[in-house]
Amino acid sequence: MGWRFAPQHIKRSGSDKSGFPRHIQSTNSLLNRITYNPKQCGGIPCIRGMRIRVSDILDMLAENVSSGEILEDFPDLEAEDIQACLLFAFRRTNIPKLTVLIFGLMLNFLQI
Repeated sequence: MGWRFAPQHIKRSGSDKSGFPRHIQSTNSLLNRITYNPKQCGGIPCIRGMRIRVSDILDMLAENVSSGEILEDFPDLEAEDIQACLLFAFRRTNIPKLTVLIFGLMLNFLQI
């Protein structure tokens, strides 16, 4: 059994019936497209339970393959899947403690 990478909701007042602002809902719905199953693709995050790895999509984007070309090559993918991969990568790299640690190491290395 796999699980999804969407963060826990924080109850907020406003916007609609669910109580979550629209941008949080859309972010969560995008992140729900990223799945993890230890019995599939070696436990690497995939898109909607398919054997299409997030890392493969990110690698193609890094190689200047357009999202249109990716969607042509993978007919089961949707544009939101590519957005989900980018959001997933952003969330994985946006770690404040790691940023502070790296900055501290750089300062130490430069002896500033």
